[in-house]
Amino acid sequence: MNWAIFFAMIAMGAGVLAFGGAARAVAGVANIVFLGSMFFLGLALIDRTLCD
Repeated sequence: MNWAIFFAMIAMGAGVLAFGGAARAVAGVANIVFLGSMFFLGLALIDRTLCD
């Protein structure tokens, strides 16, 4: 068993997991921002049509 390769594979797996977690966090934040902007856009359109 080559320990250098073993630890390199562990580090690579940890890096992939960390990157995946970061990507999921960024996607979650982007999803919340997108939903929020859609919500406020809908409110603005409703406000414009009702209070014209």
